[in-house]
Amino acid sequence: MGQESVRKDFLAGRNGATLLGEEDLKYLDDLYSEVSPKHGGEDGVPPFEVCLNILYVSMSMRCTEVGLD
Repeated sequence: MGQESVRKDFLAGRNGATLLGEEDLKYLDDLYSEVSPKHGGEDGVPPFEVCLNILYVSMSMRCTEVGLD
């Protein structure tokens, strides 16, 4: 997910992060690796900011599904 401190914040639900379990963090780790910018760029891949928005919407929807909204 980039930084270990971010992962710890999600696990503890602190610093404004939504409380997530290990399984949800695994999904987030997988998504992070897919949407993280790659050096050199690729044709047909949306800009990093668009990917971040997709991540935010996905996590918000997941939080709503499990009653964390």
